[in-house]
Amino acid sequence: MAEDPKPSKVPPYLVAALTCDVGATDPASGKKSLIGVFNTVYVQVFPTTRPASLYIKLADGRGFYPLRIQFMRSDDERVIMDIEGEVNWIRPEQPMDLLLPVPPIPLEAQGRYEFRILMSDMYVGRAVLDVLPFPSAPPGPSQRN
Repeated sequence: MAEDPKPSKVPPYLVAALTCDVGATDPASGKKSLIGVFNTVYVQVFPTTRPASLYIKLADGRGFYPLRIQFMRSDDERVIMDIEGEVNWIRPEQPMDLLLPVPPIPLEAQGRYEFRILMSDMYVGRAVLDVLPFPSAPPGPSQRN
């Protein structure tokens, strides 16, 4: 039986963390395409759920990392959803990008939420999501998502 790799203690640097409607990876080039990048969600009725994908770009990592992403309310830091995985950073000189489809995210009430990113139990960064009630007037072009 193979032994689990030892988690890296080298803290990676978060370059970007973005939420989007959907993402795709080109199988030939490995390039990521993000469709509908957003950081604000307008909701008509609470509670609700929202489909999403999470794009993460990292630099300066090395080795094996257990990955944990916690979706939480920012005000009380109550974890609503946990996503776990692992990353094996083989080429430390190369940045790494991850495109993660996430289960529909539960939005319980108005407020600020975040995807908190932890690698080898080290805080790497976050993607913030503001959840607001749907305005009575239609949002302008820059507010639609």
